[in-house]
Amino acid sequence: MNRLGNLVILLHKYETVWWYEEERFEQHKLGAHGGIVKGRDGNDFVGD
Repeated sequence: MNRLGNLVILLHKYETVWWYEEERFEQHKLGAHGGIVKGRDGNDFVGD
């Protein structure tokens, strides 16, 4: 517990939290992952 910061966010099951701060943390993409990049269109959990 001594490593916790001043802000702790506890999520409910199936819920998501987004941090927004203008000019600092803005989301301009449609997906949180940023989209598919050429050559990286596979599942990251499967060995390459």
